[in-house]
Amino acid sequence: MNILEMRGKAGDTFSEVSTDTAQDLDAGTTLAFKDSDGRLITALLIQVQDNDLRFCYGSTPVQSGLGMTLAIGQTLYLENPANIRAFRYISNTSGDHATLMITPFYGDC
Repeated sequence: MNILEMRGKAGDTFSEVSTDTAQDLDAGTTLAFKDSDGRLITALLIQVQDNDLRFCYGSTPVQSGLGMTLAIGQTLYLENPANIRAFRYISNTSGDHATLMITPFYGDC
């Protein structure tokens, strides 16, 4: 059994859909890097639904191989604002887009 210890205040869960072009969470999403109380983002809980997802940090993931794969139903717990900003993702297979369910956490790390 996997157990996650999540610290900080949970923000609203939202969804994003991958495409055949690499994306990040810094632009064009509803992710706020500060909550309404001014607390900085400290972590994200991301679950993949519908189709597999390819991701990496800093580089641009490509469907032909660069990056790691998250399969349907797998969850990634991502800590540290710098890692969150460096997170890039793309649909693992062209045309098979994944829905990401994302919950941000704010405050204490």
